[in-house]
Amino acid sequence: MPIAVHPGVVLTRASVLDVVTCAQAQFEAGAKVFHFGAPLDLPAALGKVPKDIVLCGNLDPAGVFCQSTPEEVRERTGDLLHATRDFPNFIISSGCDVPAAAPFDNLVAFYEAVAAQA
Repeated sequence: MPIAVHPGVVLTRASVLDVVTCAQAQFEAGAKVFHFGAPLDLPAALGKVPKDIVLCGNLDPAGVFCQSTPEEVRERTGDLLHATRDFPNFIISSGCDVPAAAPFDNLVAFYEAVAAQA
């Protein structure tokens, strides 16, 4: 269900069920980019959406960015990038807002991991 609509933009809260069964209405509303939180299996979702639809996400903001070491952040980031490597319609990001308490070294580790895969 859309929570806000603007020409070319639909903000929504979605789950795997939404992507698999309900996203068509959101596509028809003009949404081209969807951002998902950590619970969604992004590789599975990417396999179910048209190639012109971009999916973003979904590293767990608390679990990865706040509670992990920089090495673990690099590993989790690399794992997600590896799992989505065949999908050019994927943009890696946190699964939601990164908490202010996230250690700066973890943010650096995230960007380093992304740069290493580029």
